[in-house]
Amino acid sequence: LINAIHPEECRIAITQGKELLELEIESTIGKKLKGNIYKAKISRIEPSLQAAFMDIGTKRNGFLQINDIHPSYFKRKGKRNQRNERIRIQDVLSPGQELIVQVVKEERELKGATLTTYLSLPGRYLVVMPGSDRGGISRRIVDSEQRSRLKRLSNELEVPSGIGMIVRTAGLDRSLSELSRDFSLQVKLWERILKESQTAESPSLLYADSDLATRVIRDYFTPEIREILIDDKATYDRVKEFVGQVMPRYRSRVKSYSKAEPIFSSNHIDEQVANTLKPEVKLRSGGEIVIDSLEALVAIDVNSGKATAGGNIEETAYRTNLEAAEEIARQLRLRDLGGLVVIDFIDMLDRRHRSEVEKRMKQAVEIDKARVEVGRLSKFGLLEMSRQRLRASLSSQSHLKCPQCLGSGKVKNHELVALEALRKIQAAVIVGSVEVVKTRLAPSPALFLLNSKKAELARLESEYSCQILILADSRLRPDEYEFQMENKQLMPQENTQAIETLSESKGVADLNGNAKQLDKKQLQTKEPSSSEDIA
Repeated sequence: LINAIHPEECRIAITQGKELLELEIESTIGKKLKGNIYKAKISRIEPSLQAAFMDIGTKRNGFLQINDIHPSYFKRKGKRNQRNERIRIQDVLSPGQELIVQVVKEERELKGATLTTYLSLPGRYLVVMPGSDRGGISRRIVDSEQRSRLKRLSNELEVPSGIGMIVRTAGLDRSLSELSRDFSLQVKLWERILKESQTAESPSLLYADSDLATRVIRDYFTPEIREILIDDKATYDRVKEFVGQVMPRYRSRVKSYSKAEPIFSSNHIDEQVANTLKPEVKLRSGGEIVIDSLEALVAIDVNSGKATAGGNIEETAYRTNLEAAEEIARQLRLRDLGGLVVIDFIDMLDRRHRSEVEKRMKQAVEIDKARVEVGRLSKFGLLEMSRQRLRASLSSQSHLKCPQCLGSGKVKNHELVALEALRKIQAAVIVGSVEVVKTRLAPSPALFLLNSKKAELARLESEYSCQILILADSRLRPDEYEFQMENKQLMPQENTQAIETLSESKGVADLNGNAKQLDKKQLQTKEPSSSEDIA
């Protein structure tokens, strides 16, 4: 199902029956860089990191490590890449030098894109690697007879010198002519990129990876997919052309969706998409898994909940863990959570049960396009695994950091914020040189100070001969406050006489929590200027 009717966003769901198997979402707001090829210029060499920062024309410089630099760039500097020779990046590259690079990892928060000079151009059945003489078969193809057949076919292809090739899993049952056609398309693409690089200025984009719809068809389509429904005419035409070009026998499976009901709603997908953004995932047995994506790792907790499968606690834990393993693998794919993943399974005493859960977890991640390594289940019931990040996670694409808590999910209570501000006020006035302290806080802590700490504020004013003004400002975050101080020697005489003190009950914040600026006449008046004033 391809939902591309809105130009700002493209959503693609692969389903089996009514179950969501794969989900891809791409927004035009967050510009995709992965797979793009640039003519870049070195901005800075960092010897301590053995890396170069590359200007690729984006806001942040890209990051290129020495291990990702093709040996051909060493030769241009007259350096030999011998096995026992340790090459330093500052000896082979220099600021201002131009390189052709490809983005292998998207920008993340404050980090720039990760780059490589080992280029790859994925086709439907093959991956072409310019600048390499290596060839091979996808590691996912494990059958020895199939590997031998594909190796024999790849040897029959007319491969130019200096170009490598890997047969993808999609090329498993393809004929020589199909592989040859796909290979020729990618070689012609590389020739166009190379030709453009000779005249293009740096930094400049030489090649942008295909749009999301084309990429998903290229990477995920299998003969088992019976139809491809698309709700946008332009996307439909583009996909139809691509399928007709690389796999014409399946062109009839590309169909246009024209019903009034949105394509995801009519296929019961919207609710499942919404669930991928929730931390809790219900299991059919009654148990649940809770997913917490942190900066350092992804923590997943398995709970039995209302699960009653099995005749005893051990059997219930075992069956719930087996179901959770499959659902966790699915959720990692749907949410595209990567990095270190730690799963806290329900404790099991039987070693055979622990072994079976490990086995089920490894089987469940086999269909994942990302590289996944699964560890052993520890005596504490923890299983560690790592998953390659293919793109930004679903939550990071669809959510903004909360402006109130800044992403932590918590804010300080208003009493604590008020007391912190009071301590700052006290520290300021005891110096003795401060004439006026103006403190702006969010409405709740401001009202707490004006009501519960009014006597303490009056004492500080009297003891240190100063004036303390508390202002409620709804523009501030709940845990944020601001200070403004005026020293005695800097205060003009006319203003000194014009400022009322808290002890005289002069209000500085209204009931709605908005900061009030009192003019000179209001400050000189002994009576409150408005019923909204709070002291």
